[in-house]
Order: sequence, then C-alpha cells, then structure tokens
Amino acid sequence: MKKLILLILLFQLSNLIAQPNGIDIAYGSDPSHKLDYTTATNPNSPVLIIVHGGGWAAGDKTDAPFQNIAVFFKNAGYAVVNINYRLSGQTGYPGHPAIPQDVSCAIAWTKVNAGLINGDSSKIIMYGHSAGAHLCVLHGLTHPQSLLNGCGYNAGLKISGVISANAPVNFEYINPLRYADIKPMVLDSANYWDDAAPAHNLSNGNKTKFMFLVGQSDGFLGTQQSTVFNDSMSTYDYCKRFYLVPGTHTSFLNVNDPIFNSILDFADSLWADQLCPSAVGIAENKKNNSGFELYPNPAREKISLKGIDLNIPFEVYVFDALGKMQFYSSVETEFNLTGLAAGLYFFRVKQKNSDIYSKFIKE
Repeated sequence: MKKLILLILLFQLSNLIAQPNGIDIAYGSDPSHKLDYTTATNPNSPVLIIVHGGGWAAGDKTDAPFQNIAVFFKNAGYAVVNINYRLSGQTGYPGHPAIPQDVSCAIAWTKVNAGLINGDSSKIIMYGHSAGAHLCVLHGLTHPQSLLNGCGYNAGLKISGVISANAPVNFEYINPLRYADIKPMVLDSANYWDDAAPAHNLSNGNKTKFMFLVGQSDGFLGTQQSTVFNDSMSTYDYCKRFYLVPGTHTSFLNVNDPIFNSILDFADSLWADQLCPSAVGIAENKKNNSGFELYPNPAREKISLKGIDLNIPFEVYVFDALGKMQFYSSVETEFNLTGLAAGLYFFRVKQKNSDIYSKFIKE
C-alpha cells in the first residue's frame, strides 16, 4: 500500500513538473491569441517558441507532441513558449496575413516578457511542424515591423533560428491536394498566395539560421516542393541544414526519435557563436572565385558565360527564382533569353570539383 501511495505521489509530481508555468496567457485581443510558457531554470536562457501544425485550420498548443517537445527543451535548459493562433476556418477569419501577424505578436510578447520566463530576448529559436513549420520559415525569411500593427508591443521581430519539420514551402511544387488547405488560409487571393509562400520571400543578407527536416515518404506534401526550395535557398547566402531522411508527414514529432538529438545540437550551436553551424551555404563554399562571368548582366536577349574552359566537361543550369530549371546544357555557353519573363535568374555551373552559382537580371 505504501508503495502504491509513493508511486501515485511520484506520478503526480512528474505531471506537476511537466506543466507550463503560465497557461492560456493572452498575447492579443482575439480569443485564439493564447500561449503557454515554461520558465527556464536559469536566467538569460535561450527561448524556444513552438508553433503547432494542422493545415492552418486545426491543431492546438495542447496537442501531446507539442507538449512533449516543450518538456524536452525545458529539460535541455530552455524557456519555452507554446502558441495558438487564429485558424482559417473560424468565423471572421480575415485571410492572409492574419496568421503571420499572430505569430509575430506572440514573438513580440516573448521578447517583451523574456525576463518573466528567464529567457534572453536575443536568443529565440522557433520549432514548427507542417503548417506551423510554414509559419516559422515564413517569419524567419520576412518579418516587417508592420506585422505588429494592432498588437500593442514595441519589440523587434528578429529571431536566431528556425527548426522546420515537413513545412509547405513551395506552393507551385506542392501536392495539389493541399490547395484545399492553402486557399482558405489566403482566401484565394493571387497576391497573397505568393506573399504567403516562403519560396517567394528569399533574399540575401538574412542572418536567421534554418534547419529543415523532410520525410522521404511525405506523400501529404510531396518532397519535390522541399528539394526545389532547398536548391533555391542555396543560391542565396542562407545558413541552413537540410535533412531529407526516412519518415512520413507525421515524423519529427516524437522526442524519443534520435533526430531530436540533431535538433537540439542545431539549437545549442546557435548560442556558441558559430556563424553557420555545420551548414554549407553559398557564403561558405559557393562564392564565384573561379573567374566565370555572366555578360551582359542585366541582359535582355542573350547572356553568355565567360571564362569557362571548354576543354573540360561542364554542365550549365539556369533556374528561375522558384528553383524551376529553364535551361540546361553541357555544350552551350550562350543562351537566348527572349522566351523568359523579366526577373531574377540563377546560373549554376558544374565543372570538375566546382559547383558555382551566379545571379543575373533579365530585363
């Protein structure tokens, strides 16, 4: 009997430890603007913000996987903020960018209240799964202060890193069945469709670090949208890790999966003053130091690749800004551009051990 009572007490104590310190804290005016927080043991600890998935129309911060992830990071020394946001199916949902605004307001709340949770406002990393991962990636790529209009917070929106698990990132290459989820989120606006897609929000000079986890058997989204997006990101100076590993769309939610050791390693490395932790990007290994040159640039009708040794086998690829290949040749070094729309394009040149990216503008 005494053993039974002891076991019950231990069980109750473990549940008490796993509970957040703050539950259903309002960070905005909408009933959906609620978050839970778990205080870190030590002051000035890094902060993890969790964004649940559910096709932008379902899901909740109380779902067991996200609760377990909160405990996992709490035990690793993090303060944790676990958020809800407006859902696309609820009455009065105004359409994009309502949900990114909610995420930004929750981040601003976290920065303003970092001391409350023993967190460091300059050390914030986000974890999201599926639609939640989309929101994390989108925020990591673009977060204008205008997103805080109506929030009532005066805070920056910069974060240190993003852990993305099976995110919808490139709507052009996604499983077409997912259009039924995307359309209610953007209210079927063509302009917002592009604005809401991470693939349309790439740029140089972004210091946010990214970790992408993609299940090889993710038939829900399809993997091409992720691999094309990764190729597009590689033409910019992003710091990222990209894992295409065994798994389905519901993978990367179980904290007992060994991949969470890599997730924690990525997160911890952000605070160790590593510019690009264990990542390979254009800033490190794809700078064009080979003597290759695109001429003219900007170009209108034709563009030529200068400085390439024609006696050594080579391959030339031309991609648009979404990562879609427009030209390929292992013979030609001059390309007719008359069929291309005006905009930004990328050359990729592979020759011997070189794998080089360059940009050009089609006028």
